[in-house]
Amino acid sequence: MSYARSATEQSARIKDYRVYASEDGRTWGSPVKTGTLPSHRAVAFIDLPATTARYLRLEVLSTHAAPSDTARYQRLRVDEAWPGTGYATPAAGHRKGGSP
Repeated sequence: MSYARSATEQSARIKDYRVYASEDGRTWGSPVKTGTLPSHRAVAFIDLPATTARYLRLEVLSTHAAPSDTARYQRLRVDEAWPGTGYATPAAGHRKGGSP
């Protein structure tokens, strides 16, 4: 279900973030990726450098909601996280956007 947000309603979506990788889940070191996500409804992809680390940690530094928006400020829900190893490629013999 979706609805149109009012002009004054803000988003608790992730704004600034850091991603860390670890081999043991205890030692994290420096972030492997930092960035800012836009405030819009959609799946968000964060491209990480190649790693063989077993663990990933997402640190949310800020959200798009302002401190004055007490209903959304510092309240975040991550619905799903799907670490992957690459992007899908078109099947042989098929062109982008339709049949061969």
